[in-house]
Amino acid sequence: MLDNTAVQALRDDGHRTHRQVLAHLTAVTQRRRRGADVTAVVPTVVRVAAGWDRSTPAAAAINRFRVVDGVLDGAAADVAAWLVSV
Repeated sequence: MLDNTAVQALRDDGHRTHRQVLAHLTAVTQRRRRGADVTAVVPTVVRVAAGWDRSTPAAAAINRFRVVDGVLDGAAADVAAWLVSV
């Protein structure tokens, strides 16, 4: 699950953690677990906060990854909060 800082780092190749986040996302999206692809998730509210509009040409680099939008309902928010705390 990507947070706002990770999305901002991916969108800006001058961001101090751009290479680190890019390497991590590349590794995650290339993994397979039990024969299934592993997909990264970004909550839609995070996409909005980070300014990631998938339809713009500027988003081409980040759009090449298997990152799906996650609706942030109550249960998903609890999972996200748990992930942040670990």
